[in-house]
This record gives sequence, C-alpha cells and structure tokens, in this order.
Amino acid sequence: MVNIKHDEIDMLNLEQAIKDVTLANERVRDLTQRLLDISDKLLQSQSQCIDLEFQLSRTQTELDRIRGSKSFRLASSVSAIISTIK
Repeated sequence: MVNIKHDEIDMLNLEQAIKDVTLANERVRDLTQRLLDISDKLLQSQSQCIDLEFQLSRTQTELDRIRGSKSFRLASSVSAIISTIK
C-alpha cells in the first residue's frame, strides 16, 4: 500500500515536471521569437540610419556648394546692405 502511494506521488511529480518543462520551453520559444523580431527591427533601423546619414551628407555637400556660389555670396551681401540701410 505504501509503495502504491509512493508510485502515485512519483507519477504526479513526473507529470508536474513535464508540465513545467513544457511551459519553460514555450517561454523560451516565445522569447526567442521576440528577440528575432527585435533583431530584425534593429537591422532595419540601422539600415535606415545609414541611408539617412548618406542623404544628410549629400544635402550638406549641396548646401556647401550653394553657399560657396557667387550668386549666394552676392545675395548675402545685398541682404546685409539692405539690413544696414533699414
């Protein structure tokens, strides 16, 4: 009779251990998928950042070219003269 109870307790413990392992595995799979999703988003963000840095560089180069042009310098001089006259 005592052996039967020990066997029943062992069986219940085993069943609970299996449930715990199953739940832990589900959590690991969920966390792994979330990590993969976040990694994908990070890679996309890094790619967008690189693209934006390139666009910024091109825009800065264009701005420098415009500011260095004779037309811009002339317009700046005229604007400064007008400001001092007012």
